[in-house]
Amino acid sequence: MSDFGCCSDSIVLNSEAESAESVWDDLTVAVPLYSRPRELQQLLASIMDMSMLPGELLFCEDRSPDRQLLASIAADWKPRLAKRGCDLVYVENAENLGYDANVRNLFERATRRWVMLLGNDDAMMPNAVISMQRFVATHPSLHIVSRTFVRFALDLADASVVTRLADHDRVFTSANSEPGIILRLCGFFGGLLVDRSWAVRLSTDRYDGTLFYQIYLSAHAFATGGIGYIAAPTVGSRAGNAPLFGASAAEKGDHKPGSYSPKARASMWKGIMRIVADVELETSVPILRSVRRELTVRQSFHVFEMVARQGRGSTVALTAELRRLGLMGHPLPWALAAFGTAFGRRSAIFFDGVRWAQRQWWARRMGARRQHMEN
Repeated sequence: MSDFGCCSDSIVLNSEAESAESVWDDLTVAVPLYSRPRELQQLLASIMDMSMLPGELLFCEDRSPDRQLLASIAADWKPRLAKRGCDLVYVENAENLGYDANVRNLFERATRRWVMLLGNDDAMMPNAVISMQRFVATHPSLHIVSRTFVRFALDLADASVVTRLADHDRVFTSANSEPGIILRLCGFFGGLLVDRSWAVRLSTDRYDGTLFYQIYLSAHAFATGGIGYIAAPTVGSRAGNAPLFGASAAEKGDHKPGSYSPKARASMWKGIMRIVADVELETSVPILRSVRRELTVRQSFHVFEMVARQGRGSTVALTAELRRLGLMGHPLPWALAAFGTAFGRRSAIFFDGVRWAQRQWWARRMGARRQHMEN
């Protein structure tokens, strides 16, 4: 789920691995597995190509149709990773837990201090572990660290679009940022680095089926100390894969494997608002108003962009769902809804154009910054 992007640029990535010690023993890379065996092979290859490996790689397979094949892949890679000092642990869930419960399951089963969450069709950048280790060494009190990520379609080597929030490492707090930033920092799951013991203490099943358990943890982190941010890309997010949510009892009804319907999108946003409202009550830090505005304004572009390719009917249905949630209270979503209703699937050309312009703007900004630093 990578709807919550920010600025993107098309730059050449410096992805050559640095030389370093071989393993960061305090890190578990944790992956909730469900089907996608081909993507799992690519994920494992990207981990093997890293300059520094995690001490533990944890897979929790959630009773997918491809369980037997996934188990075979894990067994094949286990000795190879062991030679590099990384312990691959493969677990098969007795029942289908669904996304949110399986994330909690990963935290409970991990054995290292830090857990980096990774989607089963994501990939790791060569220097990811080094970047994370350096960051937490200078920010040991943080509980969650976000990151810049790249987007790719078939192969990480072909990635050139970078999605980022800042061009330097920093910490986003309630003192220097609006709470709506939580969605842009942590809406995309892959690459989030989490303090395991802290996450276990906060464990709850109240948000199973929302598909945004990471927002619950991130809202708590933002309200109680801040969210770290690593400017160097650490993970790759695969574009184009259809979602597989909807198999668990908590997800059935609103979600069906294969696509996000307008009803599913609205359900996810309703879940976000319920989560942040609860965290606001628990921490006495005002979060909900800013997050609601973020959904209404900035994130409305992303969600109408997604349904544009589904046709006019989906745009109309999404507008009705968001209106019921009170998330149409700004001119932007109404303009996007009107555009999508008028032009149907052709409106996707507009959204693609905006994305192109955004990348050009960010590339010029980054180029000017690099030139200033060189001078």
